[in-house]
Amino acid sequence: MTYATYLNAGGAGIGVDGAGNMYVTTLNALLKLSADGSTLLWSATFGDMRVRQIVVDSAGNTYMQGTCPYNRSGAVFVCPTVNPLTSGRPQSQGDVGAYVLKVSPSGSLLFSTSMGGVGSVTPGGIGIDAAGNIYATAWDVYGGFPLTRPPYATPGGGGTFLTVVEAIAADLSRFLYVVEFQTGSLEPRGLAVDRAVEVVQAVAPDDDVEAEAGPLAEQRGELVGGAAVRHVLELLE
Repeated sequence: MTYATYLNAGGAGIGVDGAGNMYVTTLNALLKLSADGSTLLWSATFGDMRVRQIVVDSAGNTYMQGTCPYNRSGAVFVCPTVNPLTSGRPQSQGDVGAYVLKVSPSGSLLFSTSMGGVGSVTPGGIGIDAAGNIYATAWDVYGGFPLTRPPYATPGGGGTFLTVVEAIAADLSRFLYVVEFQTGSLEPRGLAVDRAVEVVQAVAPDDDVEAEAGPLAEQRGELVGGAAVRHVLELLE
């Protein structure tokens, strides 16, 4: 161990830029630490939003997913957006929306958009490709995402959870695509983007649901991203 430090808050994600500086999400804040861990370079907060998954590019731009409650009777929440591409809506009291954010190397919020959806939406993972396009996954029960094509069907009937993959252009001006598929009782637990811009996401174990073959193919494996996973969904651009 080179060093250890205490942040006085629960951490949710960590990333590293090309210079070795570290970026940590904790509660509603993003912290940037020097490469040797001795200095807090800056911190940024995002209202009532809880920032979670994180990926950092070599230049130090940070891409995150977060959740923020919808306003409800007697309570108003601050959920900052910058050039949003869509919006979600609650199904009942206490629902929370999911967001995708981009933060500059100096800590400025460059972009923040809802992922859409109806009711509570749970983020599942985020990634970027070499061109700076953003890929994010999440799930809900009621759908309502801004789809760019019909949902992928699940053989044998529907499913409880609806999983979405959203691709956002590097210039942050539009969705490249938004696709949805039924995953039964499976929840997305991670996302990776390879050099061919194929999006691969891990989902929680379940034996009851199999995804459609073809453009959305399923592979079975024993270990993905260090967690026991039986289903890996690969989405070709």
